[in-house]
Amino acid sequence: RFEIEEIFETEATLEGEEAFLAVPPNPPKGALAPVLRLLVPASELLSQGWNVVIIRDFNFPAAGKYDEETDTVFFAEGKMKPTHPTVLAHELGHALGLPHYFGEGVETNIMHTGGTGDIHETDDLTDEQIAIAREQAETGDAH
Repeated sequence: RFEIEEIFETEATLEGEEAFLAVPPNPPKGALAPVLRLLVPASELLSQGWNVVIIRDFNFPAAGKYDEETDTVFFAEGKMKPTHPTVLAHELGHALGLPHYFGEGVETNIMHTGGTGDIHETDDLTDEQIAIAREQAETGDAH
């Protein structure tokens, strides 16, 4: 069972905003997470449990990112168009130990990497994925 411990609104740190603006449009793998970590002071993140940070007016191609180092899901609300809730579900899937999915039914699997299928129809998980997520959820910690 999961409970919401706290909901609060905070301004991004100036250091984070400046670093974020310096990120190139298609950053190399691993370059975005350290910058996202700078947006919210570590003192405001739970040390035990999961964090979900919602970034408003996100002006960047990526709409979600799970950061294993801080057990934080970053979910960005698009500046030009709303970000679909399945992006948040996909990133929470990573927190539950689910990798990207490339198997049968990839177009509707929530853990696919994007670019195929209709995001509004993307809500499936395989029996194996469900078992992995349930096992991880029972630990009470993010992956």
